[in-house]
This record gives sequence, C-alpha cells and structure tokens, in this order.
Amino acid sequence: MKKLIIALVATAAIAHADISVNLFTGYGFTDNGGLLLNTGESALVQLINAGANGAADAVTAAGGGVFGDDTLIGTITITASADPANDFTGYAYLAGTTIDEAGTAGANVFARLYQDSTASAGSLYFDGAIVAAGNVDLGAVPPPTPTSYNFGGNSGADTSSFATVIPEPATIGLMGIAAAGLFSARRKVRV
Repeated sequence: MKKLIIALVATAAIAHADISVNLFTGYGFTDNGGLLLNTGESALVQLINAGANGAADAVTAAGGGVFGDDTLIGTITITASADPANDFTGYAYLAGTTIDEAGTAGANVFARLYQDSTASAGSLYFDGAIVAAGNVDLGAVPPPTPTSYNFGGNSGADTSSFATVIPEPATIGLMGIAAAGLFSARRKVRV
C-alpha cells in the first residue's frame, strides 16, 4: 500500500510538471537608437530553457541557435509594422505571446531575439535576462497564470549588446577550402 501511495504521488507530480511563459516588451526592440527592423521585416524570438547550469550558453549555427545544455522551448516570429496609436513606423514589439511546455518542471528560462528571421551563421542576436518560470499545471481549470517575461525591459534591446552566431566547424572548413581554391585559381591565371 505504501508503494502505491508513493507511485500515485510521483505520477501526480509528473502530470503537473509544466511551464508557461508570457513574452512581451513594453517599448519594443531598437537598433542602436533607431529601429530594429524596417516595416514588414521579421525577426525570430526563441524561448530557451537555460538548463542545469542556469546560464545562456554559446550559440552556434550547428545547434540551430541553441548550444550546451540549453534546450529550445518554442519560437515566435515578430514582424515590424506601423503602430498607428504611437506612429512608430517599423517598430518591432511583442504585445504578449504565451509559450507553454508540458513535461518540464519549473526552470530558468530566457528569450533570445535574432535580428532576422533565421538563426544562421552570422546572424545577430540578443539574450534577455534569465528568469525563473514556476511549475504549473497546463490542464488546470481555470488555466494557470503564465510567468511574465518583459523582453528587453522598458528600454528595448539595443544592437550594441548584440552578439553574432558562430558558424559550426564544418562551415568554417568549407570556407577555408573555398578560399584556398580561389587563391589557387588566381595564381594560375597570373602565370
């Protein structure tokens, strides 16, 4: 009987191991004092579990923008548009989008914003603050209140603090072979 009670408690704990995060930004995303995107351009936003080390790990194109013990929870694409209420042409912002993940107990999460719609080598990205997302039951009635994540804070994200996605070693190797080939072809033409 004791084993049955322990098993039921463990099952109940697993059933409620979920996280829910609502991403938004108060003042949008800026590009070094200007605008992050031109009107109609898109940017990729990722919600990432920071893993056991609780830190945002290095980014490589091979990992699709995720590396180390970080795991991708979900993605959003934002498109800059004119905001008639404030007349900010090309202002990129998140009005509030909730990303849920079932099967993950409370975790340290952060949002990563790319300056384009891909996570490819050479893309610029900005990491938001790491926040603790509490454990919730996604099936609860009424639905759980998501953890609030004010991405970029109230001053927006500035590209002076953006980093660059590192190409994976295979890409670097191919670029080296191509450079050697171009150098060799150039020498043959001169002779």
